[in-house]
Amino acid sequence: MGKSNFLSSVFSNDAGRRAILFKEFILEGSEMKKILKSVLCVGVIALACMMPKVFAGEDATEKMLSPTVSNDQRKEIEALMAPIRQQLDKALEKKDPALYKSYLADQKKLLKITDPKEQTKAIKAMDAKYLAFVTKVYKAANIDEKAFQSKAKSILSRSAGKFRFGDFMSIIGTYLTPLTPSDGSGCKEYVCPFEVTKTTSSGSLIDAGLASIDADKCGGFVHGFTTLAGGGEKTIRLGKTVSVPANMSKVDITLEEDYSMDGTVYSVIGGGYGESQIAISMKGPGGLDRVSNKITQWAVAPVIWYTHYESTAEHEVLTASFTPQSSGGDYTIQAFAKVYEFTAALVSGTIVDSDIDKIHKMKICFVK
Repeated sequence: MGKSNFLSSVFSNDAGRRAILFKEFILEGSEMKKILKSVLCVGVIALACMMPKVFAGEDATEKMLSPTVSNDQRKEIEALMAPIRQQLDKALEKKDPALYKSYLADQKKLLKITDPKEQTKAIKAMDAKYLAFVTKVYKAANIDEKAFQSKAKSILSRSAGKFRFGDFMSIIGTYLTPLTPSDGSGCKEYVCPFEVTKTTSSGSLIDAGLASIDADKCGGFVHGFTTLAGGGEKTIRLGKTVSVPANMSKVDITLEEDYSMDGTVYSVIGGGYGESQIAISMKGPGGLDRVSNKITQWAVAPVIWYTHYESTAEHEVLTASFTPQSSGGDYTIQAFAKVYEFTAALVSGTIVDSDIDKIHKMKICFVK
């Protein structure tokens, strides 16, 4: 899939109306990547699927990278949504007190379910029983969506990337860095295994997730999950360390890989934010420490209910470049995947994934 198809896949997805399928992977000792796709997470409140904070092969905790939508921007958007969310809660209770009471009770029941099959039944029951009710009350509230969208656009204009508005005032966006064709010579191609690997985690104690490099060192995944106020970030890197000769003006990198990204952001008492990213990481002498040519998807939770994004690509090409020291040196160049999850309230939820399914090849060229 090229980048035009990627954009099409992003902006053709409507707000999610389903449970998210978690992906469990063998962390070590086998070449099988996916062993289960059966742990389903609750669609309105994901607390029942809380995972232990374990990061396979984790060798560092780093300062979090800046998300596409900043903390200040999220606070401004949440400030716009909060009174509307309160208005809708009151309207739901007024419209049908008994149904609203049942709605709250079923949310609490969802928190106690641990069996995946029962969780699936519960979320389908929630959709069947309450989505029409929520939609009807939302439409009757006559919310000025255009006014909200105008203010949100002004806030988000400070971030690079495209975005659209979905159901219930959700916001779904993407950010793509343009390709930079290589003009180098003396190129060398690398294939699996990519033995220089790293996984990292930063964030609050209540944040959970997984990060792993595949046994064949051809790919890996990161998964983030939070249902309480706070959040965090996880990353994986895998690639090569290359020796750059002296007197090179530039190093060009071309990476070809298969990837997938998805996320679901819920709104219950408060909002949330989720982000998935694929990129190229470069580190080396002279203070070089950069993540470049990002493919990013993100979502801001709607004023009520939840929203979803997802995309996949095969043989996607990413490019990047850097200026090495005149004396040359050893530089680490890696495929990079990141997730960032944040929940603004004590009862909401964000689930995000970024998978490097396979790195086909990495080409590095030196420019004199």
